[in-house]
Amino acid sequence: MNGKLAPFERTSLEIKPREFLSEMMRNGFSRSDAKKALRKLQSDEVFVNDTYQVNIDRSASHGFPSWLVVVHLSIKRRDKQAFDDWRDIQAIKNVLLGPEFEALELYPSEARLVDTANQRHLWALAKAGQGSELVPVRAPLGWTGPREVCGDGRFGAVQRALS
Repeated sequence: MNGKLAPFERTSLEIKPREFLSEMMRNGFSRSDAKKALRKLQSDEVFVNDTYQVNIDRSASHGFPSWLVVVHLSIKRRDKQAFDDWRDIQAIKNVLLGPEFEALELYPSEARLVDTANQRHLWALAKAGQGSELVPVRAPLGWTGPREVCGDGRFGAVQRALS
């Protein structure tokens, strides 16, 4: 899609709790853990457009200090197909969190691997601002120089058009 996305609309998931719990327990979850997963899923903000569904969890702590908010974006195509368009993922992050937020995608150790669906997961770091506003926290890695975007490759590299 090249980062050109149809607008997102906020929606809610149609979850059948009894079926959800049964499926989770068939997959090895305890009833207690399945109920926690259901409550978490029900508290997600959900956005859809013609191609993507994005669930946002603004309450993930993941063991970080209490002042740091970890915002989790779970991104999938609505047709359930695999995808890997960096520009689309960047555009989703910009539209739903804001262009000044940075988000990380983790390629975990095999011991922590979760690979159950054609989904992508981003984690953005923030701190509390005024009211319910979240203020972006820069990731302590990555490029530190100014923005650099070009539509043609340099030094023999190949780049697809930006349009």
